[in-house]
Amino acid sequence: MDGGHPGADVPVDGREVGPPVVKDVWEEAVEVLRSNGGDVKDLVESEMRRVYGSDSVAALVLVHDTQGLDAACAKYCKLQEQFEDVLDWYQYRLPHQQQVSEADVEAQVPRQRPTEDLQTQQLPEQQQQRSRQATAAADSEESQEQERALLSPKRKKKNKQLKKRKTVVVVGARYGSWGLERFGVTPTQVDALEFYPAVLQQLLHELRPLQEAALQGLPRSTAVVTFRQQLVATLAAASLHSYDETAWTINPAPAPQEIVWSNCGLRAWELSVRQLAVWAAFWVVVLFYAPVVALIQAPVNMDNLKKIPVLASLLQLPLVSSLVQGFLPSLVLLTFLAVLPSLLQALICRGGLASITAQDAQLTLMYFLFQLFAVFIFSFVSGTALSQLQALLDDPHRIISLLGVSAPQQASFFSTYILLLGLSRTPLQLLRLPQLAWYLFRLQLADSPRQRRRLWADQQQMLGRHLPLHTLVLLLGLVFCVASPLIAPVTLLYFASNTICQRYQWLYVYKHPYEGAGTLWKQVFTQAVVAVYFFVAVMGCLLGIKRFEAALLLLPLAAAVLGFHVLAGRLLVRPLTLAPSREAAAMDAYVHEHQQAAATDDQGGHTADSGENSGVAAGNGTASGTVSPAGELIGLPDQSGDLAQPVTQDELQRLFLPPSLKLSEDTLQPLLDEAADIKRRLEAEGY
Repeated sequence: MDGGHPGADVPVDGREVGPPVVKDVWEEAVEVLRSNGGDVKDLVESEMRRVYGSDSVAALVLVHDTQGLDAACAKYCKLQEQFEDVLDWYQYRLPHQQQVSEADVEAQVPRQRPTEDLQTQQLPEQQQQRSRQATAAADSEESQEQERALLSPKRKKKNKQLKKRKTVVVVGARYGSWGLERFGVTPTQVDALEFYPAVLQQLLHELRPLQEAALQGLPRSTAVVTFRQQLVATLAAASLHSYDETAWTINPAPAPQEIVWSNCGLRAWELSVRQLAVWAAFWVVVLFYAPVVALIQAPVNMDNLKKIPVLASLLQLPLVSSLVQGFLPSLVLLTFLAVLPSLLQALICRGGLASITAQDAQLTLMYFLFQLFAVFIFSFVSGTALSQLQALLDDPHRIISLLGVSAPQQASFFSTYILLLGLSRTPLQLLRLPQLAWYLFRLQLADSPRQRRRLWADQQQMLGRHLPLHTLVLLLGLVFCVASPLIAPVTLLYFASNTICQRYQWLYVYKHPYEGAGTLWKQVFTQAVVAVYFFVAVMGCLLGIKRFEAALLLLPLAAAVLGFHVLAGRLLVRPLTLAPSREAAAMDAYVHEHQQAAATDDQGGHTADSGENSGVAAGNGTASGTVSPAGELIGLPDQSGDLAQPVTQDELQRLFLPPSLKLSEDTLQPLLDEAADIKRRLEAEGY
């Protein structure tokens, strides 16, 4: 008799009650799908409600396969952009018509009577909302008037040149049977205001069956779940949902614009195979680049170059000799490394990572590893071998001592390399001469503010292209400062110039494409600690080669660096990996308090619980908001502390659809109305 054992069955009402039997996750999923007729969405939603509460799920969106839609979607978006350009082309060549609407009249009232602000605050909420909309309309009209004033001389000149309508050359075969039937086989000139509305409506008509087929087809193994409370989402993302991670995996969700939809829904083995192929290709690239780096080190040895008859006379000149020995190897190395980030980025895009954040983190890691092995280690060893080739052939066992002897010579090369990075590459980044030339060329072709704004729409830069350079320079400065102390001020100059450049670029030029929540900090910290490890190791080797008696004093330093690495990892890695539950609960309380205050002011209003999101079933997704029982979502506080505007549950679900499933007539109809208005004005002007 096993009395009092925690696992023993306890009789209750004559029955023995034991622990609940947990079924296999795959068998349970099959049973649920059989009972609900194969509804995958119901399977995911029932699983989330069963684990995290019956009222925990606010919205759920399945990720569908849209590969068949992507090409047609890209074609439609390109034509729609061209249609917008045509409308702008007409808008800034036709005389502007002054239209006075009721909203404009209402917008002028608060501007002419500032003394009535107190009375306006006492109006009902609907009247205040209409007043705010009217004011926004007036501000928009003023900005448009300013743009017209800036372009008025150019527009007046173009009004005289507007003698006929804009036409486009159309090849009917490019648009299928519909294009052949309407435009014929031969290229034909068609009025742009007739062509673009017709072809866009036809493409939308062809896209609808494809969209319905994608939505009704078998979804991918990824879903986006929005919880009502941020605390629930935080606990779900930080815990192990099932012992079988091949069945259920919950990850924090990136923003919708950060999701790589083509990689969503890959199974665990598919992602593993892709990552294995990517890393294998990466090491192949390292092996192919390493001999190139070795050849770059050859000009360091001037004695070998002077043996070439053509260069012997030129190298007698002090200026040529200094440039060849100092800056030429660094310049060639920098040129070879300039194309490396683009090559690695193209490789990483095929690795199956489902977010831009993850791709940039992998780019940061790969770029640093490449520079560590191909630039630092292989360059150091090959440079020593080329400069001390005869000594190595005479006595191969002297390799360690020869590395110590050639360290000052290699430090000179890397000092020049860092100096070239800081004083040439950084100013070129500020000037951005290729981008400036391309922008000025495209600016001459832009006819409207919309087209000019589009020129700056893609000003983005990944952190993975810059951070590995900084950590490599830190490594080089630490390693060679023992053999050549002059590299320390050169490294300081590099970081000072890049601080000014990068601050300006990220504040005024580039738009950050994602928010990684400290993901890259772990990599930067690890790379900096690796630099310190190499610094201690190289310093110990150099002191040992020089037979310094106190070289063993470096052992406590190495132990201190290792202890700092472990301690900092324990203290800082988890806070940057997991979301804190305490802050999530505080955010829920903040939102709940503000919603109660809003419900008190608005009679018949509803109070809502807070919400947050998380990716479900081996996938990622994102959204933020709170949902009421009626399905209305109230956003979480923004940076200013105010709550976001309410959105409906349908709008939240639409937010997590792939771009090809969002195409509809809602975005096209305003353009069609504008085109009809332009046609009416053209007919009135006699064109």
